[in-house]
Amino acid sequence: LAAGYRMKKDGGVLITVRKSDQFEIVETAKQFYDLGFKLYATEGTAKTLQDFGMTVEIVNKIHENSTNNILTLLDSGKIDYVISTSAKGRIPTADSVKLRRKTVERDIPCLTSIDTANALAMSLRSRYTPSNLELVNCNKLRTTKEQLRFSKMQSAGNDFIICDGMEHEINSPEGLSVRLCDRRTGIGADSLVVVTKSTIADASMRIFNLDGSESPVAGNAIRCVAKYLFDNNVNGIAEKHAGKTEHSAIITIETIPGIKTLKVYKQGGKVSSVSVNMGSPEFEPKQIPTTLITRPVPSDVADSIALLPKTAVANAPITVDGVDYQVTSLSMGNPHCVVFVGFVDKIDIADLGPKFEFHKAFPKRVNTEFVRVINRNSLKMRVWERSNGETPACGTGACAAVVAAVLNGSCPVNEDITVKVRGGELTVRYTSEGMILTGAVTQVYQGTIEV
Repeated sequence: LAAGYRMKKDGGVLITVRKSDQFEIVETAKQFYDLGFKLYATEGTAKTLQDFGMTVEIVNKIHENSTNNILTLLDSGKIDYVISTSAKGRIPTADSVKLRRKTVERDIPCLTSIDTANALAMSLRSRYTPSNLELVNCNKLRTTKEQLRFSKMQSAGNDFIICDGMEHEINSPEGLSVRLCDRRTGIGADSLVVVTKSTIADASMRIFNLDGSESPVAGNAIRCVAKYLFDNNVNGIAEKHAGKTEHSAIITIETIPGIKTLKVYKQGGKVSSVSVNMGSPEFEPKQIPTTLITRPVPSDVADSIALLPKTAVANAPITVDGVDYQVTSLSMGNPHCVVFVGFVDKIDIADLGPKFEFHKAFPKRVNTEFVRVINRNSLKMRVWERSNGETPACGTGACAAVVAAVLNGSCPVNEDITVKVRGGELTVRYTSEGMILTGAVTQVYQGTIEV
């Protein structure tokens, strides 16, 4: 970053190295290849990489073709990084010198040693980004590790690590989420949640994705937070709300989009399920945001349901990877794109999900729900979350799926709609007061970790 690299994680890499480096470059090239970069190389380097099973497009050297060579490739915009080593020094007529001069003109990072190229590849392969790195004051380094207590909560298969920041500041939650939410080496969860005090609600929460990016709100996470707060009597919340009713209580939680009101349902003194009013959906394209165009909601639907908009991004045409789709896009605090399909289990979501997430129609990326209408009160859904990939469930995604189904005339308002997800079931009711999301919540375990 300090050297000015943009740290792009996709695109094209041009590789042209001296003969003595051709076998050493293989492992580095493999890292770029596995990340999904397209490899370009001059003939000698390309043959070596192809021998190790990589697909490489061969590019002419400058003296081999005056109109189609490594310099014209740089002008095409297809190249994001260049790896170039040379034994010819700085002779102005040398291809390597002309290549490096061209990279400067085109503002393309040019790596002139394999060590540097390998360091960049390792950085790109890591789960760290400019947004989740922790700045450390070297004058105030701790001499011992900190003991961090946490609770792991779950709803509909979604796992959340909840850290209590009521009394102690949680340093660098962005980096902490990258470390702890790694399912292979960490505690394992979909997201990390930090709970802190609030002057306008019972508590405040922030939620961080697997890659350290922050989400404004998450329906399953906020319901897990409600159970955590109530069952552990955090900040005296259980005592504050005790006695009003034996089996339920109302609490409020501050989020980035605003205060959410939740109803906790108790069984045996512990919270078993939670309902939350997620607020009303946002249909204005600028607020989603999306560049897709609004279309009139069918009159037989809009006229019979007063709370529906007259126009929305519903059944809007979009082309993804050469295939035409009709989608419904809206915001539930997070941007969503709902795609109705015949068989959700047949969707290659690992391939298709990222293509929707990074589509140019969604400038801030998008969560994508692939949905099948089972009947008027039941949907089946798989979800691809931006920054997290496929998750077992998504609360705001379930809300978005129900809204889309109502707009299409498939489901009714003011009735409970069961949304079947891979991790279980969620219940959503579309009302004039907002989207009411309900589901079971459980505590998986509590523990302590050194950080």
